[in-house]
Amino acid sequence: MANVGFLGAGTAYKLIVNLLGSIQIAATAESLLQAERAGLDLDKVAMALGTGGAGSPQVANNSKRMAAGKQDQDVVFSAKWRLKDTKYGVGFAASLGQASRLGREAQQMFQQLVDAGFANSSEGKLIDILRNDPANQENPH
Repeated sequence: MANVGFLGAGTAYKLIVNLLGSIQIAATAESLLQAERAGLDLDKVAMALGTGGAGSPQVANNSKRMAAGKQDQDVVFSAKWRLKDTKYGVGFAASLGQASRLGREAQQMFQQLVDAGFANSSEGKLIDILRNDPANQENPH
């Protein structure tokens, strides 16, 4: 990591990056669910998401796991730890006077994942929560 400023700035940077990661995971889960419902090949979509214009290591790693349905195998980072990091990031943003609307939404989503009993599952398990969310069952017409 490059020097981002004054002594202690690294902590602020870490909170910012962790919150961005949470938002990216939530957006990736939502995007893959759309792809699934559109009948697209999830493995190909995951590859494209991870390497395309919106790609990042977070998107690449999580989209592959979500597409493969491997959220409970070889857990690298659990939902409970993602929720913790998201809460810290949202709290940090609030301390700066920033609402962090996307961060709060991601926090609610990870809270729902943990509350559903998946605290020790991969953070990518979020896609399964979205699949079963009644809000995602609405008829758009």
